[in-house]
Amino acid sequence: MAPRPPPTTKVLSTRMNAAWGGYRYQLRTVTMPTRTRANLRDDLAQLDFNQAIEAITTGTSSERNQALGGLGGTAACGITAFSIATLKTTGCGLPPGPGGLIGAAEGISYLAVTALLVTSITSKVKTGRGVPNGPGGVLGLAEGLAWTVGLAGVVVLALQINDYGYVPNAVPTENAPCFSTTRTE
Repeated sequence: MAPRPPPTTKVLSTRMNAAWGGYRYQLRTVTMPTRTRANLRDDLAQLDFNQAIEAITTGTSSERNQALGGLGGTAACGITAFSIATLKTTGCGLPPGPGGLIGAAEGISYLAVTALLVTSITSKVKTGRGVPNGPGGVLGLAEGLAWTVGLAGVVVLALQINDYGYVPNAVPTENAPCFSTTRTE
């Protein structure tokens, strides 16, 4: 019996062609090999935060950026996940906090998770793979968490609209259902 070829997936990619002095983009389908199943236990066993910290202090510029992006992205995913859980249970996100620091951390975290997702999608379209794992695997961890948090966010957004009929404002406004700027004395 002949060995089975490795499983593959079809990915759309772009190719730029010069045509009479102008440029046009063509979509083409590329078949790329994929792993049959991810092994979460093995992936988590490869995480090494000490290696990431060492890359920050003594690594090259690329390693330093990957380690900082991975550690920051992982922290941002944690804040975003807590915000999504708070939104689901209360109908409102995190409170602004003293001087608006908690709300600012929440907003920056949502932007960081979105940036991770956009980077991951761009990398998958261009190369057929996600972002590199980075030193100690922290960038790969951040990417995986960003996908999980992003999916949870879409589900909670749909439930929020269904249960409460609104999406809370990002900035507290007057007479808003969450954290209104009007004071009641």
